Parts: sequence; structure tokens; C-alpha cells
Amino acid sequence: MPSVSASKPNPAAPLTVGIMRAVFATAVAGFLAAGCAEGPEQANKEVARSYLQALLVDADWAQWDNYFGPAASINGSGFALQIMRGTAEGLHFSFSDLELEISQQVAEGDWVATRFTLHGVHERPFNDQPATHAPVELNGFVMDRFSAGRVAESRMLLDVWGLSRSTAAAAARAPRGAGN
Repeated sequence: MPSVSASKPNPAAPLTVGIMRAVFATAVAGFLAAGCAEGPEQANKEVARSYLQALLVDADWAQWDNYFGPAASINGSGFALQIMRGTAEGLHFSFSDLELEISQQVAEGDWVATRFTLHGVHERPFNDQPATHAPVELNGFVMDRFSAGRVAESRMLLDVWGLSRSTAAAAARAPRGAGN
């Protein structure tokens, strides 16, 4: 039976292993950078999340200029601040404990689409429905165009019809006199 001898070291092996390690490290670094890089689309998505929280939920109007450009429009109107403020004030009048849940965001170029839900408690009348003190959800969608890191144009849709239906249903279930 032939004897097994120790193989001779291959002088190219350290070089091959070194090249493979370098290629692997470069591939991993590229993969991590692609997944973690903060590009303009990711930054715009963060601005959209932040302004919805700061303005609709926290009503922190001092932050307006951080999120919206000087000529920003909402739903085609140049009265963007007034529209957003009126929306938030109406929500805060009727609903307490507002919380924002971002369901989905998609960014492409200068545009960010955000689907969200506001959760709260129906504490005062809303659309002729007395307070039910019941939990409510308001679904919304906003499509924002960004310029220089701030919103230049926004289209916001709130499912007020769905909210009205749910408050009416809750009011119908409430015992008489409980809606005050």
C-alpha cells in the first residue's frame, strides 16, 4: 500500500486566499453600503414620517419650515400651512391620544408615497356625531414631491368618510346619553 505523504505547500495558496478574502470583503462592504446608505430617497422618506408626526400628531408648528419649502402646496393650494394646521386642529378637537402608524412608504426620485393610520379616541363631536369615547382609526395617504430636502408639493387624502361611518356606528351602539 502506498504511503500517504504530507502534501507540499502551494506557494500560491496564501495569495489566492488573500485575494478571495479581499473580494469577499469588498462584496460584503458593497452589500452593506447599498442597504444602509442614506440616499436622498431614504432621507425624503424620513422627512415625510417626521412631518406627519410633528405636525398632525404633535402640532409642533415651529417645525413647519424644517419640513416644507417656502412655496409648498397641499392639494394644489398655496395655503399649505393653513390647510395642514386646520386639519390637525380639527383632528385634535374631536380625537384625543392621537398616534401615528406608518403602514408603507415608497420613494422614487423626488417623490415619496406614505400610507398611514392615525389612532385616537373619539372625545368630542365629529361630523355631527356625538363623542363615543371609543377608539377610532383614520386612514390616510400622502404623496409628497421633495426639493432640496423639503416638501414642495403634497397631495393628502384622509378617509373622513370611513371615519364618519365608524363614529356613527359607535354612536348607534352607545347607550342613550352616553355621547356627551
